Amino acid sequence: SVMKTIIYKNIFRFNHSQAGSVAVVVALSMIVLLTMFAFVIDTGYLYGEKNQYQNGVEAAAMAGAVSLCDGDPEGVARQVAIDNGLPAGAITVQVGFYDENNIYTDFSEYKDFVWEGSAGYPEDEYNNAVMVKLDVTEDTLMGGFVGKDEVEVGAAAVAYLKRYGLLSLGQEEGDGIKINIRSSGGHYSTLFRNGDIHANGDIEFDSDADFDGIDEESVRVSSGGSITGIEMGVSDADAVDIKPISLYVDELYAKADFIYTENDFPPNTGEEISMDGNRLGHVNSYGHAILTFIPHECDHNGTIYYFDFSEPYLLGFQFAKIEFNSCERVTNLIVASNASIVFPPVPGHQKDGFIGGGGYTFQFISKKDIGMGGSGYSNFSRLHGLFDGVVLMGGENIFLDISTGLYNPFTIGNIKVRMIAGRSIEIGSIKKIYNKDFNFNTSSPCPPVIVKLGKL
Repeated sequence: SVMKTIIYKNIFRFNHSQAGSVAVVVALSMIVLLTMFAFVIDTGYLYGEKNQYQNGVEAAAMAGAVSLCDGDPEGVARQVAIDNGLPAGAITVQVGFYDENNIYTDFSEYKDFVWEGSAGYPEDEYNNAVMVKLDVTEDTLMGGFVGKDEVEVGAAAVAYLKRYGLLSLGQEEGDGIKINIRSSGGHYSTLFRNGDIHANGDIEFDSDADFDGIDEESVRVSSGGSITGIEMGVSDADAVDIKPISLYVDELYAKADFIYTENDFPPNTGEEISMDGNRLGHVNSYGHAILTFIPHECDHNGTIYYFDFSEPYLLGFQFAKIEFNSCERVTNLIVASNASIVFPPVPGHQKDGFIGGGGYTFQFISKKDIGMGGSGYSNFSRLHGLFDGVVLMGGENIFLDISTGLYNPFTIGNIKVRMIAGRSIEIGSIKKIYNKDFNFNTSSPCPPVIVKLGKL
């Protein structure tokens, strides 16, 4: 009996001690579980917030990049960020340059992006990108358990406008890009650089030994068909799909500052009239009477001139008669038309005449051809003068012959031009251009608007 009593007491003492230990373990386990549960909840919550913020900054950066062409990129990016739920006071927007083809060494803060005004901004480049950053302090949902009431959450994105130097959108037989480089003696080097070349059709280089070729560090060549004449490039590449060029022209009609018809031009008697500070007239060339537009020199402040012809006239652009007393160039305007735009020959050789430059783009945009090729029209595509930041955008074809008009004193070492055609691009018989490169680095990569997200 005594023995039983001792055994029962020991068993009771053991069970009581074990129950206390289990209680402690359970309590500690609950704290750990609740802490883990709080961590999971906060992590999921913050991940969702960061994902929302990342989507917001990407949308804002892309909207800002589009507005580099027409508008206030910083204001547009900021507003789109706010519309996507980002807190206004935590948003930073910077406009700058994105090194799409890794031409330069890494920039100081970001590998491929540098903002305008910073010490590392490359000389002779232009803004083509918008970066949006968000730095915000978020309250944790379960701060008491994780020991942290606030967490810093950040998101960043950069969007840039894809720069095509030559872009042919046509996919029918015969569409594509043809480049025929020739010289009339001696060595006159020609190099394509600072912008990609793409044709949805074929690309053909027909060149002699004087052709220096492609700067492979700054130019990517791709084609939806074949590539001949150069030992580089990607064939069977995906097609570039953008809004039809005719729609760009229609949009410009709706936004035009001045709209001219054939009735606004004087009779074909050799006279000219002044209109809106510019001159309108005629030029007779190779049996064709061409309506001509001669803009005033200096900055046009973004003016859009639209030529709305009901008959199949040719719109001739001339600058040979401009004296360039004050500015030596014509900048910052758009010439748009539903007719073909040509560059008719002028008497004598042009000694001066810069169009574009100074950080502004000169755009020619036509529903039809820019320049004229084929029998009887070959000289209509000849340029006498120098393109220094010009976009040619033809709904059908672009023909350009930069030829014997380029004598000294043309001291700029390259021709800054971009060409986008609904069908084909042909650069023909270039001669005596005195070591001038085709530099696709114009002051704006617009149009067309092809927006891509970059890496930070």
